[in-house]
Amino acid sequence: MQFFYADATPEVVKDSRVITNLIGLCSHSNDTNNDDDEDDDDVYDDEMKKITQSEREGLIRNVLKERPEFVKAEVNGCTALIAAAVNDNVSVIDLLLREFDAGRDLVDFESAAATALIAASENGSLRAIDALVAKYGANVNLITKIGGRTALIAAAAADKPEVCVTLIDKYKADVNLDVVYEHQSDEEDEEFLSNAMLHACANNSVSCIYALKRGGAHIDFENQNELFPVLVCAKHSRLEALNALLMLGADATAWGMTSGLSALLLAIIQHDEDMAKILIKKGQCDINVCGPLGRTIFCECAARGDIDAMKLCRKLGGRLTLETNIGRTPLHDAAFFNHPEACAWLCERGTRVDRENALGETAMSEAALNGSIEAMRFLKANGGSVDFETSTGVLPILNALLLAFLLKANFII
Repeated sequence: MQFFYADATPEVVKDSRVITNLIGLCSHSNDTNNDDDEDDDDVYDDEMKKITQSEREGLIRNVLKERPEFVKAEVNGCTALIAAAVNDNVSVIDLLLREFDAGRDLVDFESAAATALIAASENGSLRAIDALVAKYGANVNLITKIGGRTALIAAAAADKPEVCVTLIDKYKADVNLDVVYEHQSDEEDEEFLSNAMLHACANNSVSCIYALKRGGAHIDFENQNELFPVLVCAKHSRLEALNALLMLGADATAWGMTSGLSALLLAIIQHDEDMAKILIKKGQCDINVCGPLGRTIFCECAARGDIDAMKLCRKLGGRLTLETNIGRTPLHDAAFFNHPEACAWLCERGTRVDRENALGETAMSEAALNGSIEAMRFLKANGGSVDFETSTGVLPILNALLLAFLLKANFII
């Protein structure tokens, strides 16, 4: 059903219907099977099947001779060429590109949704892909302005390994093309999957992972947002994809150097025990290793105040009193980030409230430095002192005063 604005002119309504019918004509061929469509579509398909292919092409030709600009018109992101490509209708592709391109650069035209090649790739339309690339020179490495997609990315995301092989082997698609997409928001930026391998991992497309690796893909590739295949598997809980990567020799121990994220850390904070076990057993990940930000995975869980994650970390061998080379312990981080419940959980399991780290800081002095009042109250109630001087001369009360001075100075400035 079509909807129009209340003030739409009869001409607009008529044009919209003509465009919709044009796209419908381009979508169908005599061997198209639409048995799974809705009832209304079945009726439409039955009517379409009564028309021969030559009659259908004649109708398309008549419409476009009268209104050639409609060749690029779209409905919900679908153009006549995209409709033909998705449905593997090569004869209509030939008709559109031979008779109605006329300098319009139709073969690589990008609608609101895709190009014809990208649409064919994500639908597994191999005949259409051959026609678009081999006959009409479609750019196999074209990156869309909307979404930052390529044909190979579309195929990998849609789990079309046969398309991946065709694009790489036959048409030399760049298997390691890293898309730098400039139109994303801050939220999209962290998750933007910039190449085919990352998409295959996020969508658990195991066959595509093998096809891409066979075609030369780097399985330890890291993009500008510090996303790499193993990390993406952990983030999306893709066990099959992770196992495939490990079989191919991927490095499961890698960390994002500025994000401070690893696959094992993500698995733990997402409470994904199965993923964590695979990373430890098959990926040779050390749960007590210190990350690039100077914290262990246990410290990261404590810094988030995530008791369930700390429980899982401990179950898998994490040491709750382990201190890193810059003095971080789970209790120090729980206190600094003001998580009294996490402090309580740690203390109940043997962590000393007044323990000094290598820098002479206690949990109380760390909490004071960050103004973490609730954590300070818990620590004081359980034996911590604001007046206690550590072996390096650190006094929690002085840390608190220093914080207040800095805040006041910043306010004055």
